[in-house]
Amino acid sequence: MQAETKPKNFPAKLYFRRRFCYNPCNTLRLPLGEMSLHRDWLYAEGKGDPYPELFRAGCVEEQVGGGIWRAESTETGCVERLLGRFFPYATYELTSAADDGCAAGFSFRMEGGMQARIGLRRHGENYTLFREVSTDGNVTDLQALAEDIPAEPGLRLQVSWQAHVVIITLIGEERRQLPHQFFPEFMDIISEKVFSAATAAVWTELSAGAVELRDICFCLDGGICQADPRPVRYEDGTPVMENGRLFITWSTRAGFGGFQSVVSWTPGLCDFRMEGALFFDYGDGRWQNDVATSLIFDRNRGKWLLWASAFHGGHYLQYAELENDPRFGLQVVDTERMPTESGIPGDSRLSDERLWLGKRGDEDPDMLFDKETGLWHMSVCRVSRVEGKDTYTYYLFTSKEPFSGYTFAGKVNDAGVTGGNLLSVGGRKYLVYGRRFDARAEYACVDLADPEHPERLSCDYDDGGFRGWGTVIPVPCGKRTRWVWLTFDRQRAHPEDTWSYGNLYVYDAQ
Repeated sequence: MQAETKPKNFPAKLYFRRRFCYNPCNTLRLPLGEMSLHRDWLYAEGKGDPYPELFRAGCVEEQVGGGIWRAESTETGCVERLLGRFFPYATYELTSAADDGCAAGFSFRMEGGMQARIGLRRHGENYTLFREVSTDGNVTDLQALAEDIPAEPGLRLQVSWQAHVVIITLIGEERRQLPHQFFPEFMDIISEKVFSAATAAVWTELSAGAVELRDICFCLDGGICQADPRPVRYEDGTPVMENGRLFITWSTRAGFGGFQSVVSWTPGLCDFRMEGALFFDYGDGRWQNDVATSLIFDRNRGKWLLWASAFHGGHYLQYAELENDPRFGLQVVDTERMPTESGIPGDSRLSDERLWLGKRGDEDPDMLFDKETGLWHMSVCRVSRVEGKDTYTYYLFTSKEPFSGYTFAGKVNDAGVTGGNLLSVGGRKYLVYGRRFDARAEYACVDLADPEHPERLSCDYDDGGFRGWGTVIPVPCGKRTRWVWLTFDRQRAHPEDTWSYGNLYVYDAQ
């Protein structure tokens, strides 16, 4: 596929045509659990207890069946049932129908007595959305978050956690996102020893009436926006393709925060499938939601190699070697961060940008292996001084090893750059990237043998954004090669989060 010689800056010779734009808002998911309501498990005669009772008060009658959990009382009462183990980046959803004065929602409990509840309470023809925090049963925080919510049939409550921050969405005839909710009592929830002992539950609170709940589930949600796409590749840059599907890492954006997703895609179709999610542990037992991953399967070693940005660990780079296939399911990756000049992890100050040491602000790493020279090529988006201003520039390094021993090999003569994707075609190596804060949809590429002379990419209809990603992928198509370009804009989906972008764009050239 890559035997023929290509010219300098080959990607700039291509003309890309827009195939489609796509935002799979909340539709891509990794299921984590659900409450099965197709048959009655309340009266199983001691032969099963799928959703144990965690709390009960008053006289409450329950019924399960036909996809509905119904709780009813002629007076007042409350019942809470276990849904499953809590995960600090999961989304919890249910559909509720309640009588006047009754409420339902989710309860999240930490070991030690801390509990947070989020739910909807019916008042006449409307609902009130509220939050409640308690310790050992004593309420310490009770707030109405939104009132006069029309009690329309099929109203869905969505609660998405991002560590100690919660994004609440109400889904009915319209989609309504509420302001972020902070739960400082859950500040340590991303610690594995904390969240592995925490639970998620469903509760109902009754006042001479009934509540009916359905479609109760929790999952890793594919987000309201996506960014930073990059193909999963073999060591020489060839994309990993199985059963006609490419594998892509991209950043899932949740409205606040997000995480690293792995998706599969059938090129030529608008057909994406969420396959996995990666979280990162620097050695302190905390699962960080870092993104911008370069994921490589090195066939020479028979192992997976990973580089990513350690945004929560000093904002420089981290790496890992993995025995298992990290593309599928919920994965935690134990990483090492790049050495720092001071030798102190997290202290990522650097006296010379040409040094192979961690520098604060380092982002978007990528690498590939050159079999002919036996060298790994590495690109790092690094802050440097250009015309009296700090801006991002691409620095290039080479080494005999994938994680260490790199030496400076050059610097791209461009500034305000991001999202570089290394590409090997016909014996030449290229870096394709987005650039400029002050221009609409500019993309460029350089030949690594001549990084001083970038050239612009061309397309028929640009994405209208700025500083997207230069993810150009060679895709086999019979005896041909289809050149696919996957990027994104920076249209924000949530007013409170600068990084709640963007929409995906797919181009190709032949």
